[in-house]
Amino acid sequence: MVTGAEDALGAAVVDALLHTGGEVRAFLDGTVAARPDTALRARGCKVAVGELDDEGHLEAALAQVHTVAHCWGGPGHDPDDLVAVGATMASALLGAGVRRLVWVRELAVDPGNAYLAALDELDALFDDLPVEVVTLATGVRHGPGDGLTRRLARGWLSGTGVAPDTPHAPVHVRDVARAVVAADRQRTTSAELRVRLALVGPERLALDEFLRRLGAPSLHGGARHGATAPSWVVDWLSLPAHEPPADRSMIMVARGREPVTSAGGG
Repeated sequence: MVTGAEDALGAAVVDALLHTGGEVRAFLDGTVAARPDTALRARGCKVAVGELDDEGHLEAALAQVHTVAHCWGGPGHDPDDLVAVGATMASALLGAGVRRLVWVRELAVDPGNAYLAALDELDALFDDLPVEVVTLATGVRHGPGDGLTRRLARGWLSGTGVAPDTPHAPVHVRDVARAVVAADRQRTTSAELRVRLALVGPERLALDEFLRRLGAPSLHGGARHGATAPSWVVDWLSLPAHEPPADRSMIMVARGREPVTSAGGG
């Protein structure tokens, strides 16, 4: 089952899993107005719609599910909501007997940043679960239909004072989806699995160059879509995240293959 299938990453994971065969389920966020319910069902995907903090509904949707790909989240959500949903997910998957959790987080680490601190809290919560856990820590994710990409391209960071020369290795959501599917395939282990994978893009770019390729307006102007990014986004994108932090034990480091193109490109 895939959470967050209404956004680009979750949709890419669902698409990749459907091409591998087997049953795929999607749990769509009931608070989002535009959802791909009908299209997913037409492709043979089982769909549940609800709020991700509804443990009973979530547990029912997880019946007979082997693996959860938790793709819901990202810097557009309040950090407290991320933790609350993660705690509900942890409880629901235990109740349903799920055997593996694959979840996606940011590569950057900073306990003083509210967003990254929330991800660290989820890290600790998920690592304590008696299930197999695969953590995909990625560079800045981008791609057509991605919420963060769309906001950045519309000037979310304009006028915020974000550090323009911060190095990043942005990774395409399709590359992240491929990594999720690879983690889903590995089902022969007899021991409890704990894997941390750092996934970065094929290019190292300064933040302002990344934004330029997305077609974003100048960082020195006012926000173009009526709102500026919250402080945790500005601080997070001012942290270099082109390689795994030295204090985190990543078992593997992988590079995606998709370059950065304009927000409307492929």
